[in-house]
Amino acid sequence: MADGLEEAARRHIERLARARQEGSDDLKDALAGAIERVTMMFPQTGHFLMEFLQNACPWPR
Repeated sequence: MADGLEEAARRHIERLARARQEGSDDLKDALAGAIERVTMMFPQTGHFLMEFLQNACPWPR
């Protein structure tokens, strides 16, 4: 099962790379949508960064 997921991820990355090389707007549109979603989820300035740092922190709790 992991091999299938790995292959699917590889194909997706290759598709994104081809689209970027061909000047496709698909990647730009996807990133714009991601930024919009993050902005909606974390409307306060800095909230996303604080959540990101908190989740990335290796300290034991």
